[in-house]
Amino acid sequence: MTSTYRIVVGVDGSPASVAALRWAFRQAYARRGSVLAVCVWPWDPRREVTHAEATHAQCEALLSEAITVALADNPRVPVSGRVVVGRAAYELVKVARVADLLVLGSHGRGRVSRAMLGSVTEACVRLSTVPVVVLPHRAPVPATQPARALTAATV
Repeated sequence: MTSTYRIVVGVDGSPASVAALRWAFRQAYARRGSVLAVCVWPWDPRREVTHAEATHAQCEALLSEAITVALADNPRVPVSGRVVVGRAAYELVKVARVADLLVLGSHGRGRVSRAMLGSVTEACVRLSTVPVVVLPHRAPVPATQPARALTAATV
């Protein structure tokens, strides 16, 4: 691990990922740590290079906006963002190898989804070598209240 507590957060622009980012900022602040927000987009070799450049730019904008929104609650946390190309679960787990914690938001898309984790989340829980926190999809948590989280142990 690192000398500074590092938290990696998967960000896809959804309300759940912004809530996960907010939760991670509160945890990093409490532990005097830092946050690395990561947005992953899949490479499609059948697409033109201009499409890839546009997708990368969209991810950068999405990441910047999510960080700005989440930092409004706690602007004193060191944060950086990274856009990565690849399969989301594998890339998030790879980036998180040098971190202390991986945080993900659950989308909660329906009754069946409540019983199961999403495919990216489930893969991260299974593959990660660091603890994974999965925040359930709920209404936004006010900054003054601690978030409730389901901590999944690695299998």
